[in-house]
Amino acid sequence: MKILGIEIRRAKEQTRDYDPLRGYMNWGPTVAGVNVNEASALSLSAYWAGVRIISESLAMLPVDVIKKQGSRREQVDHPSEFLLNAEANYKATAFDFTQILVTSAINHGNGLAIIERDKYANPISLVNVHPDDCKYVEFDEEIYWLVKIGEKKERLKIMDRDMLNLRGFGTDAVEGLSAIKAHKQNIGLALATQKYGADFYNKGTFIDGYIEYPGKLDRTTKDAIGAPPNLPGIIKFVAP
Repeated sequence: MKILGIEIRRAKEQTRDYDPLRGYMNWGPTVAGVNVNEASALSLSAYWAGVRIISESLAMLPVDVIKKQGSRREQVDHPSEFLLNAEANYKATAFDFTQILVTSAINHGNGLAIIERDKYANPISLVNVHPDDCKYVEFDEEIYWLVKIGEKKERLKIMDRDMLNLRGFGTDAVEGLSAIKAHKQNIGLALATQKYGADFYNKGTFIDGYIEYPGKLDRTTKDAIGAPPNLPGIIKFVAP
């Protein structure tokens, strides 16, 4: 429509179907139009700080190996105590191993690691593996993990007793829910807000868009445009 010779158009509403049970518990675009994945979520200072505080706080705690005998529990000397408190493997200290394990459980729903054993079945190493490289299958009432390892992503079949699975919050006994996927819409909105603010200041705080009016725009016309019932509260001009 036109008001005082000015063409006024309503912006078309952008809508996207939102169904949390179909297609939204995954990586990808959000209603806000921003892609959300692990890297983009960690670019938010608040999310980064939360994950870091939780993972590093748990990694600093000592781990005791306990043997349960009936109703009694007693601390025992076991090879896994060194792995959990000193050095998990030749690359990672126990702190680094636990921090990665907890971070993975938060971001992906599961923190997974392979338990390497010697010929006597004693644990000699704990190796973190990415959840995207792991898939569990059930066979004959047993759980097995199909794990891709190495640069060639060779797949190994590992018994559940040789996998350490720190399951995050969820409704499945084996697979937890990713905090990023579960809250993708909120994270996407925060990322969109962050992007909008950065663009706004990058352009020198200038607002996109303008009103074009044929001829000279005097004060009377300015006041009429910004006053009700024409466009109440939408356009406001400040006279020089």
